Amino acid sequence: MSELDTANLDRPVRRQTQIWFAAICTLLVLSGLLAVVSLRSEVNRQAKIAEQSAARSVMDHLTITDVTYQKLTLAALRVLQNETLQQGPAQIRDRIPLGAVRVPALFFGDVSVVGRHEIVDQVADLMGGTATLFVRDGESYVRIATNVKKQNGERAVGTRLDPQGKAMAAIRQGHPFIGVVDILGKPYFTAYKPIPDASGETIGIWYTGYPIETLAALRSQVENAQILRRGFIGLLDAHNGVMFQSSNVTARVCNALVAESSARVGDEDWVSAGYRVHRQTFEPWGFSIVSATCLNDLNAETFQLVWKILGVMALIAMVTLYVFHRFADTIKAISGVMGELAQTSQELESASNRLAISSNSLSSGASQQASSVEETSASLEEVTSMIRSTADNAQKAKALALEARSVVAAGCQTMEEMDRTMVEMNQAMAAIESSSGEVAKIVKGIDEIAFQTNILALNAAVEAARAGAAGAGFAVVANEVRSLAQRSAAAARETADKIEAAIASSRNGSASCRNGSASSTKVGESLKHIADKISATDALVAEIATAAREQSQGIEQINGGIAQMEQVTQSNASSAEESASAAEELAAQAENLKDQVSKLRQLIGGAAPSQPELVRIKKG
Repeated sequence: MSELDTANLDRPVRRQTQIWFAAICTLLVLSGLLAVVSLRSEVNRQAKIAEQSAARSVMDHLTITDVTYQKLTLAALRVLQNETLQQGPAQIRDRIPLGAVRVPALFFGDVSVVGRHEIVDQVADLMGGTATLFVRDGESYVRIATNVKKQNGERAVGTRLDPQGKAMAAIRQGHPFIGVVDILGKPYFTAYKPIPDASGETIGIWYTGYPIETLAALRSQVENAQILRRGFIGLLDAHNGVMFQSSNVTARVCNALVAESSARVGDEDWVSAGYRVHRQTFEPWGFSIVSATCLNDLNAETFQLVWKILGVMALIAMVTLYVFHRFADTIKAISGVMGELAQTSQELESASNRLAISSNSLSSGASQQASSVEETSASLEEVTSMIRSTADNAQKAKALALEARSVVAAGCQTMEEMDRTMVEMNQAMAAIESSSGEVAKIVKGIDEIAFQTNILALNAAVEAARAGAAGAGFAVVANEVRSLAQRSAAAARETADKIEAAIASSRNGSASCRNGSASSTKVGESLKHIADKISATDALVAEIATAAREQSQGIEQINGGIAQMEQVTQSNASSAEESASAAEELAAQAENLKDQVSKLRQLIGGAAPSQPELVRIKKG
């Protein structure tokens, strides 16, 4: 690949790299701006969730505490009620002094409970908390026995129940009261129940209660609560007094927000002194939970996250620049590899085309060779058949020759016995003539078979020469068969000549016999001559039969070689066809590879090689 092509390829690659880098940087900036807005909203939402979670946790704790203390105060109230009623029914008698005041004397049975604290102390020992017995004095109720203490540590006997409190409102209606009230300026979870006399009129009150200040777990929970860095929650009593507050904020800040929140109605948020404040009320106790989130914490948290995101974005930008720089170098390297790949694909296509042509030629030659081998095999089958026929006729000729020799021997014996009749001699001579004629026919047939065998052997040699190297061995055997056929033809011609001479001699002998005894000596000589000729004929026929057997064995060997050559030729033809098919498939794959290289060039911004370059590659 030339330097000009590389430069032309690098320019679009680098231009695309710059465009992609600019697009990614723009996308990162837009994402950063959107992230700032989204982060501010998300931080605000998370702070609100944390604020609600902290307030809900306190609310759940108050609910559990309410249920627990309700059961506890009711249990303590039942103990106090049982302890007093064991003395007898309640009744009011004359007024008696109690400290600096005089109060109605409350009796249970015959026992006065005014100023006697044993019962309330016993209940406190059993159940914990506080217990009190009230007596009605006009429209108010006075503590006559109690373990509730004033700030100076003395028992709060002689003090009166708050006439404006929630407990007093329920007692006036003759109903018990369970809930949180202030006792001597402190919140208590209490239970109040009217003490009736025999007529059902309320003459006093049973009381049990537990100071809220003992909620150490709730205090710890509120003090540990924190919203972001400077946000907090606070628990207010029914008079907006701060009971507990988060430890991360000063009492001054909490009291300032609480003072402002007391004027707020409803559960809507408001902003004050840089805080977003929310207040909700725990209705059973009248307590309030104030939660506040510092707005500066929201901004600081947002910008902290923004800086982190900007740092990550900067890192991403640097990594992106590095990756695109490496990507450009990689594309450049790929371009060089693509040039080599294109050249390789062209060379592969050229080689596959040459292989396809060679494979097709080989396939055609193999097919022709297979056809020639089949024709040669058919010719050899005919030669084999003819040679077998020659062997059979030679055997027959040999048998006739033996028969003729027997006849000649008998003729000789007849000639020695001249006393036998000439008729018998004539018959013998006729038989000899007839046998010699048959032998002459057979020898003529052998000569014709030898001639045809010679022609077929010549054709087989020609076909073997056409078969090439595979038919070299077959050509040697075909030449040997041809030589044997020529020898058989020569022996047959010589045998025919001798038989013709024997026939002539037989005829002369027969004429001599007819001429009389004067020719007996001549006939004897003729018979001897005939016997010699027949012996020679017998030897020639034996040689013909031997040659025919050798020809038959040679032809069988040729048939075996031709069968093997035919198998090899068929295998070569099949392999040639497969090679041609593989070459065509290789050419198709080379063309496909060239198309893929061209598409890859287009994808990375390069240009396909020009047509002259392709031609040059193919020629190379």
